[in-house]
Amino acid sequence: MSACIQPPAGWWKLREASGYWHSLIDGRWVLWHRWTWEQEHGPLPRGWCVHHECRVKWCGNLAHLEAMTIGDHNALHAREDGHHNDAKTSCPQGHAYAGDNVLTYKRKDGGTYRVCRECKNAIARRLYAFKLLKPPPQPPQQCPVCGSPDIKRNRPTPGENECRTCGYVHDNNGKVVTS
Repeated sequence: MSACIQPPAGWWKLREASGYWHSLIDGRWVLWHRWTWEQEHGPLPRGWCVHHECRVKWCGNLAHLEAMTIGDHNALHAREDGHHNDAKTSCPQGHAYAGDNVLTYKRKDGGTYRVCRECKNAIARRLYAFKLLKPPPQPPQQCPVCGSPDIKRNRPTPGENECRTCGYVHDNNGKVVTS
Protein backbone atom coordinates (compact mmCIF):
# COMPACT_ATOMS: atom_id res chain seq x y z
CA MET A 1 0.00 0.00 0.00
CA SER A 2 1.29 3.46 -0.86
CA ALA A 3 2.09 6.07 1.78
CA CYS A 4 -0.61 8.09 3.52
CA ILE A 5 -0.95 11.73 2.46
CA GLN A 6 -1.48 14.63 4.87
CA PRO A 7 -3.21 17.83 3.79
CA PRO A 8 -1.08 20.75 2.59
CA ALA A 9 0.07 23.11 5.32
CA GLY A 10 -1.96 26.23 5.88
CA TRP A 11 -5.71 26.11 5.96
CA TRP A 12 -6.32 22.54 7.26
CA LYS A 13 -6.49 21.99 11.03
CA LEU A 14 -6.19 18.73 12.98
CA ARG A 15 -9.10 17.98 15.28
CA GLU A 16 -7.32 16.58 18.30
CA ALA A 17 -10.35 14.75 19.70
CA SER A 18 -11.31 12.89 16.51
CA GLY A 19 -7.99 12.69 14.66
CA TYR A 20 -9.46 14.06 11.39
CA TRP A 21 -8.19 17.08 9.45
CA HIS A 22 -10.87 19.69 8.71
CA SER A 23 -11.25 23.17 7.28
CA LEU A 24 -13.92 25.84 6.90
CA ILE A 25 -14.87 25.95 3.20
CA ASP A 26 -17.72 28.14 1.94
CA GLY A 27 -19.02 28.59 5.50
CA ARG A 28 -19.14 24.89 6.47
CA TRP A 29 -16.66 22.52 8.08
CA VAL A 30 -15.31 19.92 5.66
CA LEU A 31 -13.21 16.84 6.42
CA TRP A 32 -9.94 16.53 4.46
CA HIS A 33 -10.46 12.95 3.28
CA ARG A 34 -14.03 13.63 2.17
CA TRP A 35 -13.01 16.83 0.37
CA THR A 36 -10.19 14.96 -1.40
CA TRP A 37 -12.60 12.24 -2.52
CA GLU A 38 -15.19 14.74 -3.77
CA GLN A 39 -12.57 16.73 -5.74
CA GLU A 40 -11.78 13.56 -7.71
CA HIS A 41 -15.16 11.79 -7.90
CA GLY A 42 -17.80 14.45 -7.27
CA PRO A 43 -20.14 14.89 -4.30
CA LEU A 44 -21.12 11.87 -2.24
CA PRO A 45 -24.83 10.96 -2.17
CA ARG A 46 -26.74 11.50 1.06
CA GLY A 47 -26.15 8.57 3.45
CA TRP A 48 -22.70 7.79 2.08
CA CYS A 49 -19.29 8.25 3.67
CA VAL A 50 -15.60 7.77 2.84
CA HIS A 51 -13.83 4.80 4.43
CA HIS A 52 -10.07 4.73 5.09
CA GLU A 53 -8.77 1.33 3.93
CA CYS A 54 -5.41 2.24 5.49
CA ARG A 55 -7.12 2.83 8.87
CA VAL A 56 -5.36 6.24 9.24
CA LYS A 57 -7.95 8.94 9.94
CA TRP A 58 -5.89 11.86 8.67
CA CYS A 59 -4.99 10.19 5.33
CA GLY A 60 -6.17 11.78 2.08
CA ASN A 61 -4.55 9.35 -0.39
CA LEU A 62 -7.23 8.45 -2.96
CA ALA A 63 -5.81 4.93 -3.25
CA HIS A 64 -6.68 4.44 0.44
CA LEU A 65 -10.22 5.88 0.28
CA GLU A 66 -13.42 4.07 -0.63
CA ALA A 67 -16.97 5.44 -0.78
CA MET A 68 -19.67 3.31 0.86
CA THR A 69 -23.03 3.64 2.57
CA ILE A 70 -22.98 4.47 6.26
CA GLY A 71 -24.69 1.12 6.98
CA ASP A 72 -22.00 -0.82 5.09
CA HIS A 73 -19.31 1.23 6.85
CA ASN A 74 -20.78 0.44 10.29
CA ALA A 75 -21.11 -3.26 9.42
CA LEU A 76 -17.50 -3.33 8.18
CA HIS A 77 -16.23 -1.83 11.43
CA ALA A 78 -18.43 -4.16 13.48
CA ARG A 79 -16.78 -7.15 11.80
CA GLU A 80 -13.24 -5.73 11.87
CA ASP A 81 -13.12 -3.80 15.16
CA GLY A 82 -15.82 -5.20 17.36
CA HIS A 83 -16.65 -1.56 18.28
CA HIS A 84 -20.16 -1.57 16.90
CA ASN A 85 -23.00 -2.59 19.20
CA ASP A 86 -23.96 -5.55 17.03
CA ALA A 87 -20.57 -7.11 17.68
CA LYS A 88 -20.85 -6.83 21.47
CA THR A 89 -21.34 -10.13 23.28
CA SER A 90 -21.97 -8.72 26.77
CA CYS A 91 -23.49 -5.70 28.47
CA PRO A 92 -21.30 -3.03 30.17
CA GLN A 93 -21.68 -4.93 33.48
CA GLY A 94 -20.34 -8.14 31.89
CA HIS A 95 -23.58 -10.16 31.56
CA ALA A 96 -23.71 -12.22 28.34
CA TYR A 97 -26.05 -11.17 25.54
CA ALA A 98 -27.23 -14.74 25.02
CA GLY A 99 -30.30 -16.93 25.47
CA ASP A 100 -32.93 -15.65 27.89
CA ASN A 101 -30.67 -12.85 29.15
CA VAL A 102 -31.10 -10.68 26.04
CA LEU A 103 -34.20 -8.61 25.31
CA THR A 104 -34.55 -7.11 21.82
CA TYR A 105 -36.65 -4.00 21.19
CA LYS A 106 -37.58 -2.08 18.05
CA ARG A 107 -36.68 1.59 17.72
CA LYS A 108 -38.96 4.13 16.03
CA ASP A 109 -36.62 4.27 13.03
CA GLY A 110 -37.08 0.52 12.43
CA GLY A 111 -33.75 -0.55 13.92
CA THR A 112 -33.35 -2.74 16.96
CA TYR A 113 -31.46 -2.54 20.24
CA ARG A 114 -30.61 -5.08 22.93
CA VAL A 115 -31.01 -4.86 26.69
CA CYS A 116 -29.53 -7.19 29.29
CA ARG A 117 -32.36 -8.85 31.26
CA GLU A 118 -30.25 -9.07 34.46
CA CYS A 119 -29.51 -5.33 34.37
CA LYS A 120 -33.11 -4.43 33.55
CA ASN A 121 -34.35 -6.54 36.49
CA ALA A 122 -31.76 -4.96 38.83
CA ILE A 123 -32.99 -1.49 37.86
CA ALA A 124 -36.60 -2.58 38.43
CA ARG A 125 -35.68 -3.92 41.89
CA ARG A 126 -33.96 -0.64 42.81
CA LEU A 127 -36.98 1.39 41.65
CA TYR A 128 -39.34 -0.86 43.60
CA ALA A 129 -37.21 -0.52 46.74
CA PHE A 130 -37.19 3.25 46.30
CA LYS A 131 -40.98 3.32 46.09
CA LEU A 132 -41.22 1.28 49.31
CA LEU A 133 -39.17 3.89 51.16
CA LYS A 134 -41.56 6.73 50.33
CA PRO A 135 -43.80 7.90 53.19
CA PRO A 136 -47.20 6.20 53.33
CA PRO A 137 -50.10 8.08 51.78
CA GLN A 138 -51.97 10.39 54.15
CA PRO A 139 -55.52 9.40 55.14
CA PRO A 140 -58.22 11.37 53.39
CA GLN A 141 -58.92 14.70 55.03
CA GLN A 142 -62.29 14.92 56.77
CA CYS A 143 -64.60 17.85 57.25
CA PRO A 144 -64.12 19.24 60.81
CA VAL A 145 -67.84 20.05 61.01
CA CYS A 146 -69.64 16.91 59.79
CA GLY A 147 -66.74 14.39 59.55
CA SER A 148 -67.45 13.57 55.90
CA PRO A 149 -64.41 12.56 53.77
CA ASP A 150 -66.15 13.91 50.63
CA ILE A 151 -64.10 17.08 50.13
CA LYS A 152 -63.33 19.28 47.13
CA ARG A 153 -59.66 20.13 47.54
CA ASN A 154 -58.30 23.63 46.81
CA ARG A 155 -61.80 25.00 46.45
CA PRO A 156 -62.73 27.83 46.21
CA THR A 157 -59.09 28.97 46.57
CA PRO A 158 -55.79 27.04 46.93
CA GLY A 159 -55.26 25.85 50.51
CA GLU A 160 -58.99 25.81 51.23
CA ASN A 161 -61.24 22.77 50.99
CA GLU A 162 -65.02 22.62 50.64
CA CYS A 163 -67.10 19.80 52.13
CA ARG A 164 -69.47 18.39 49.52
CA THR A 165 -71.85 17.17 52.25
CA CYS A 166 -72.36 20.23 54.45
CA GLY A 167 -70.86 23.02 52.30
CA TYR A 168 -68.39 24.34 54.91
CA VAL A 169 -65.08 25.70 53.65
CA HIS A 170 -62.00 25.04 55.80
CA ASP A 171 -58.24 25.39 55.44
CA ASN A 172 -55.73 22.50 55.36
CA ASN A 173 -55.42 22.63 59.17
CA GLY A 174 -59.15 22.03 59.67
CA LYS A 175 -60.01 25.60 60.69
CA VAL A 176 -63.42 26.63 59.36
CA VAL A 177 -63.10 29.59 56.98
CA THR A 178 -66.80 30.05 56.00
CA SER A 179 -70.05 28.26 56.60
